Amino acid sequence: MEIEKEKHQIEMTTIATDHRLIRDDWLNIKRILDAIYKEISPLKDKQQTISISRDSLPIEQKKLLSSVLEKMLEDGVVDYYNRNNEMQVVTTSDQNRKFLRGEDIIVKDRDVFENYRKEISEFYDFIEKDGRKRFPEVYGITQLDSKRFKNNKLGDTNHQDKRWWEKTLVQILMLLGAVAGIIGLVFSL
Repeated sequence: MEIEKEKHQIEMTTIATDHRLIRDDWLNIKRILDAIYKEISPLKDKQQTISISRDSLPIEQKKLLSSVLEKMLEDGVVDYYNRNNEMQVVTTSDQNRKFLRGEDIIVKDRDVFENYRKEISEFYDFIEKDGRKRFPEVYGITQLDSKRFKNNKLGDTNHQDKRWWEKTLVQILMLLGAVAGIIGLVFSL
């Protein structure tokens, strides 16, 4: 995988929408690798044959599945299914079609696949962080969210939002109680 070349392309992207579209493609690639990862047995280190149900993938991932598999084949991470584990010189069109549909994928080595998946995942994280930093308006970050994220060491604003909701709920309940008291007072007169 030529990640450095891809990183350079991301850094050179100056249009926010283009950046986000590239990010979305890499997110879908990451999710395809996650789907493959779910099919790999953790008990086997060597070669494993798996299949991915193309119909279970969202439309965006279906569109990318064939190209992801082709790239993994080119990078030596996966291979076509072959009978009797013999080296095949010629790959038939039927084998090729099945492979590109997500059937009979040979993961050559679990560790190699996991490193490949990790590299893609880290690259996706790089894209996301770059986009949030350079194009906050397109990535849905307001200035207030940005300040909260920076001020919070863990980057978790959930507890702050929860306190706001708790305070708001108490105020609403107090208001409802006051209205109920006034209505009760009016009807008692």
